[in-house]
Amino acid sequence: ERKEDIPILIEYFMAKISHRINKKPLNISIWELNKLKNYTWPGNVRELENFIELSINKERIPIEFLDIEANIKDEFGINANNIELMSLEDVERKHIKEILWKTEFNMTKASKILGIGRNTLYRKIEKYKITCNARCFVENRCTKVEHCARMEHINER
Repeated sequence: ERKEDIPILIEYFMAKISHRINKKPLNISIWELNKLKNYTWPGNVRELENFIELSINKERIPIEFLDIEANIKDEFGINANNIELMSLEDVERKHIKEILWKTEFNMTKASKILGIGRNTLYRKIEKYKITCNARCFVENRCTKVEHCARMEHINER
């Protein structure tokens, strides 16, 4: 219910469990954190704690264990299972945005994953008004203006 608490809980469980099992805590990317925040956690806090322990043992965040398809609603409020109801442009925008976040806005990596040229990627970023990184949201300003078609940051998330 309180998605804003998930990063705090993750940090707490990461420190507690990594100390208990004598393993290093993991670094969580922005993309992974967004996926974890959007998951419904039907088992509540215990499920999150168990997931963090599994992650530490596997030495990576096993996103595939979350039933992402059934639990995440995209930014338009449409369940991922109903993605066929989205326009092609909406699907493209969502996919580009997800790849950019996953690659932490590394344009070279993102364009290779997407199978398009960097110039094409820049044009699509501008077309879909995708912001350049998390700091845009937090500080309400762009740090990589050349990578960002900045607009209303609150509406972008």
